[in-house]
Amino acid sequence: MNQKFKTEKSASSPWWVRAIRATIVAVVMFFMGASLGFCGEGETSGQQSKIPNQNNVSVKNKPIMIMFTGSDWCDYCKKMDAEIVNTPEFKNWSKRFVVMKVDFPKYSQLSPQLAARNFQLKNRYRDLVTSYPTVLFLNEQGSVVGKMSYVQGGAKAWITQAGQIAPSVAK
Repeated sequence: MNQKFKTEKSASSPWWVRAIRATIVAVVMFFMGASLGFCGEGETSGQQSKIPNQNNVSVKNKPIMIMFTGSDWCDYCKKMDAEIVNTPEFKNWSKRFVVMKVDFPKYSQLSPQLAARNFQLKNRYRDLVTSYPTVLFLNEQGSVVGKMSYVQGGAKAWITQAGQIAPSVAK
């Protein structure tokens, strides 16, 4: 009887059980070294590339800027992209960082690897990321040295405030 029950149960698993299983597989892949989707230097898109580490020449001795966003539902995230992030001034200024965009969309789907990476970063910085957009500045050793959000006034105002909040990395 137990065998029959197990067979019937596994054949008709609810959608949420299958979703949990898929999440577990994604997390296992993450910890096994799957591609994690870190952005390269100066990039602000969610495109996947190399994982930053101290052996990578392009990221050695560079601070990190992590941008937590809800790209397709958060009004201030959309404003920040349009008024700040997508400007030539910001793109030029941000070349001094390894830029990571950590997106939590509601209306589009991320790859399982990228979703797992984003979830892990959200959990790691859960005490600091309480709303969107949130931008964290980390020094070369990986310690958080500043936190920002959207600032009115465009890229120049945002960059000026970044220099005041995290002068060790943002000037």
